[in-house]
Order: sequence, then structure tokens, then C-alpha cells
Amino acid sequence: ADEEVAVETLSFLVDESLDRFAREVLALEDIGVEDCEALHTLAVAAAQWADCGRGAAPGGGSLPVEAPQAARVRALAMLLDARLADIPALWEDGALSEAGLEAAEVAHLVRAVFAPSEHRVDALRRLGA
Repeated sequence: ADEEVAVETLSFLVDESLDRFAREVLALEDIGVEDCEALHTLAVAAAQWADCGRGAAPGGGSLPVEAPQAARVRALAMLLDARLADIPALWEDGALSEAGLEAAEVAHLVRAVFAPSEHRVDALRRLGA
């Protein structure tokens, strides 16, 4: 019972932390190149940590951590590292929506990361924004 409570608690905390990270990044209005690289690195690290599915168990061992938001953070990491030309295809193949991202969130991130251009206008159009 103690281990089950620990698993549930740790899973909740990890998932909530990942959700907050994703929401905070997706709310940013302007993301410069250096910030984009740093956020990408953080997103990759956070998703990898959650994917390990391990937390320290009382008395040693590990706990199976479930964090559905890890998929969303992995998708966010992919977007932060993607070329503008690749983002609409990522959306159109369904990978981003399957990970829990919405078209409006992806469009907002495109506006935050990429400077205004005809390519950005085209990408936003393909995202339905």
C-alpha cells in the first residue's frame, strides 16, 4: 500500500511538473535562438527523466512512474528543434496532436520562435491558424 501511494504521488508530481513546463513554454511570446536551444535541452532532459519510469523507492529499488505529459514534452522538444518548413508536416501526420498538442499551441509556438516571413505565413496557414 505504501509503495502504491508513493507511485501515485510521484506519478502525479512528475506529470504535473511536465504539464506546467509545457504550458509555460507554450505561453511564451518571443523565444530567441539561445532560449530555444536551452528550452529544447530542458524538454529533452525532462522527457527522458520521465521516460525512465523510475523513482527512488523507500528501502531501495525503483517505482514505475506514469507521466502521460512526457509525450507532450517530447513533442515540444521536437518542435523547438525543428525547421519551420518541417513543422506543418509534423502537424499533418498527426504526431503532435497524438502527443496532446493543439493546432493553436503549435501556431503560437511558431509565432514565438520564427520571425515574420512568407514561410511562416505558409506554415501557419497549413496549421489552420
